[in-house]
Amino acid sequence: MNSWTIGYMAGAVLAGMFIPVQTGFNTILGRALQSPLHTSAAVFFAGFLTMCVVMLIARTPLPSLAAAASAPLLSWVAGGALGVSYIAILVVVAPTLGAAATVALVVAGQMICSAIIDHFGLLGFAEHAMSPLRLLGLALIAGGVVLVRLY
Repeated sequence: MNSWTIGYMAGAVLAGMFIPVQTGFNTILGRALQSPLHTSAAVFFAGFLTMCVVMLIARTPLPSLAAAASAPLLSWVAGGALGVSYIAILVVVAPTLGAAATVALVVAGQMICSAIIDHFGLLGFAEHAMSPLRLLGLALIAGGVVLVRLY
């Protein structure tokens, strides 16, 4: 394993660590706003402003209109719609389930969906057929969710 791979793996772990922290902050905001929809809108607005500042600091040039138009319309809409839904759902369920169970269930959902996407090579991902070991991995994740949820 080369140093780039290790760095990417560390980055993925770090991104995973952001999920329960983000969920906690979103839940606090959700309690204050008393609306998962308003919370999602506020979070996306703050994210938009943050990215504008980062792009200004990094001096990232805007993509050409031709490049922007080359992406399918669904790719423009789906990511935002799924992100808003994700935040709204977690703002509602996390206070009841707790951080560990919520994240365990999110990871289980991610793994199940990822295995399906890989198996069929959907959304531009390379095809990775379902195997008995992959199924075992999914079963172990499901078992982990059960164990985390049991107090």
